[in-house]
This record gives sequence, C-alpha cells and structure tokens, in this order.
Amino acid sequence: MAEDFTAVVGRELDRVGQDLGWSVFARNTSNSTMEDARKIVDGEGVEWQVALSDSLPSFSANTPFAVLAREQSAGRGRTGRTWSSAADTGLYATFVIFPHDQSLLEGLSLIVGVAIRRALQELGIGCGLKWPNDVVVVEEHGAFKKLAGVLIERFERSGGPVVSIGVGINTKQYAALEEVGGTSIEQQGGEVSVAGLLCLVVRHLGEVLAELAAGKRAELLEQWQSSSIMNGLIVQRESDERKWFVRGIDDRGGLLVYSADGENLKDTIYSGEVLVYAARS
Repeated sequence: MAEDFTAVVGRELDRVGQDLGWSVFARNTSNSTMEDARKIVDGEGVEWQVALSDSLPSFSANTPFAVLAREQSAGRGRTGRTWSSAADTGLYATFVIFPHDQSLLEGLSLIVGVAIRRALQELGIGCGLKWPNDVVVVEEHGAFKKLAGVLIERFERSGGPVVSIGVGINTKQYAALEEVGGTSIEQQGGEVSVAGLLCLVVRHLGEVLAELAAGKRAELLEQWQSSSIMNGLIVQRESDERKWFVRGIDDRGGLLVYSADGENLKDTIYSGEVLVYAARS
C-alpha cells in the first residue's frame, strides 16, 4: 500500500528544510485544488490542513496559502478544459493570495508563467512560454509539448479580492500524457520531489509578486516576451477564421497581432483561445 501523500510531502519538506512562508494544505485526492482553495477561504475544509513542517505558518485570514493534491479527479484548465491529473505524476497545486492593489492582477497569468519557467530552469530544463498560460518545450522540428499550465481565478469576499493561482506541472511521463502531446520533467531529464518542486515554485512565485509590487511589471513582461515561443507564428481565434501574425504583447499582457492576409489589420487579443496555425514562412 502506498504511503500517505501528506506524510511523504511533510517528510520531504522537513528534509528540504526551507521556510516557505505560506500555509500549506495537502490531500491525497481532490476534485480540484481550485475548489478546495475557495472552500478554505470560506472557512470550510480546514480539517485537512497539514502541519507539513514546523517552519510553516498556521493558517489565518489573509495569509497566503497553497493547496496541493496527489491526484485530481476534475482538474481545470482554461475555457473549461480538464487538466490530466493522474496520481504521482505532477504537481497539482493552487496558490492563494490576497492582493491589496487590484491593478497588479492584469497580465498575471503571463507573470506567473515567468515564475514557473524560472523554477524549471533551476532543474536544467529549457522551456518557453506560450500565450497566455502555458509553459512548453519546443522540439527540433518546431512543434512544442506542454509541460505546465496556469489558471487564474479571482473572486470577491468581504475582506477584498482573492486570487487563486492554479498551477499544474507534469513531473512523470505516462500514457495519457503522451496521447495529448504533453511532456514532463522526467522526459526532459529533470528530477525533483513534489516537495522540492513546491518549494521552487513558491520561492519564484514570491519573487515575481514582490517584483510586481515594486513596480517592475514592464520588466516582467519583457522577460515573458524574451521567453515567448509565439513571435512569428501564425495564429487564429477559435471564433474567427482570419489568420494573424504574432508580433508580441502589450503592457497589459494582450497578444499583439496583425493580419496575415495582406489587409494590414492590427488587433490585440486579451482573452479567448488562440490556436497556433503555422510558423511564419
């Protein structure tokens, strides 16, 4: 019988010996860590809080916290998609913050992507960023495989806005992941425990949030731009047959595009799904 996930993570966090500065909740099985996070904010579900390490602060109002699970039965991605969340094959986590300045939330999925990429780089993994919320590995022939994804949800409570940052990172390769064209830390030659990866993500997430609060949004978006795989690609919206060349992002994180049909049209895409049609010839 497999050892309890929460016990394993607790022991690994003690071994890592790093003060996360966040409260941590852990479960063996979850429908969705995003749903769990909302329940915790609403005062439900705190019975499964896990004191994973003596260095972790106890949960209190407006304390940033993380929720992680060994597996999810209904992990969520953008536009209602599901995120494959088989047991022991990934980091499935939601990080909750209580921002005082709502203007900091614009383009947050891109900025979190910068943090995830930094964490993966520490493991020796070369990866790029795909608008608006994916971390991918580009193969020699130009195709790319998804390694990680980000989902941002915002909701209001009496104390102010709450932001849930859902993060899924594939750590192990398995059949279902292969079928959808995904890759993993394992496949890319990296090795890390769930606790070690959690520590990396929390540290880099904390760093980019501090940079954002210090007025360095432009620098963070420049980092996203320099790591983007989108430049020069031809894309289209799911709801529009028109093809667009990607030319970068604006200061709000919107995707800057211009028409690929010679009509000299320009546009900025802030939401919705963007399909990669082809590389620019």
